[in-house]
Amino acid sequence: MSTPPPIRPHENNLVTASVTDTGGWKRVAGTVREPISYFNKTANNANWAKAVANVDASASLVFSYMFYMDSYNSAHSHVDKEGAGAFRKVVNIPNSRSMFLLHLVRFGVTVSNRIFSTWFAWRAESDGSFTLAFTPLEDYDDKERVAEMNALVARDPLASAAISAKSRGFWRFKPLAPTVCEITYVLQVQLGGTIQKQLLTVRTKLTLGVVQATKDLFERKGAVVDAEVRTAFPSPPPLAELNDEQKAIVESCRMLEVESGVTKWTSLASSSPFVDMWMKHTPPKRGERSVAIGKATAVIDCPVLEAVGESSEASASRAAL
Repeated sequence: MSTPPPIRPHENNLVTASVTDTGGWKRVAGTVREPISYFNKTANNANWAKAVANVDASASLVFSYMFYMDSYNSAHSHVDKEGAGAFRKVVNIPNSRSMFLLHLVRFGVTVSNRIFSTWFAWRAESDGSFTLAFTPLEDYDDKERVAEMNALVARDPLASAAISAKSRGFWRFKPLAPTVCEITYVLQVQLGGTIQKQLLTVRTKLTLGVVQATKDLFERKGAVVDAEVRTAFPSPPPLAELNDEQKAIVESCRMLEVESGVTKWTSLASSSPFVDMWMKHTPPKRGERSVAIGKATAVIDCPVLEAVGESSEASASRAAL
């Protein structure tokens, strides 16, 4: 959307309220080595889920793909999941950043169908990211328009007989490079009625599957994507521009290399003739852990920023493992 309408106060309030995060996320067991990071938590007596992944396309393109729900692909996907004739209606609000999605979800013969009526609104952030927030339709400020949407549901036999369900959360599309972005999907679902927690968990996992589907849709060659991310790596700020906390971190890292007393660097046998390695070790006191610090130096045939980007990416990958 090259010239979007100004964001309205109630749309801005929805986005701001949706992205408020108090932390407490725990990685889902058994997903550490997956290309998508999955998390969950319980807050205010509600279960929340989150998925984070890198997608090989620009933040604006992936955001547009997710916001434009009135597409053949989205409609066809709904039929695949819920069956032919399952109610689905997308309503774009003119001159706004809002959209409504009304859709039926089928759970099978023994569990009642659910009807979701959801309001979506988006905002462009100062860092180039896009946030797409969503909440139950009842939160929309124009109650006459809400009544019109409820009337659409009431006219469909299956949808009108379904139990009302609610979902809230947000999508965040953060640029990492011109054609690479990080997407974050945060979701909380209330299915209403009496339903087993196990079934709710299964449905939430299926919903989070859209992150994997989006990643697969835009997937390109890894080497090309890595090169783009390294090229787009931002120049670090000068030391003088750091705040006190950042300066303290830099200084603590510098002190790791300082020799004092018995903590001197000892040369190590390197597995490469082009890399020099050292170690220093402070003898622990009784009850303390034995800790050693390693150091390696080498000459690399690439620009400084490219090396910094590559090392940061490698460090992040090891931390995830």
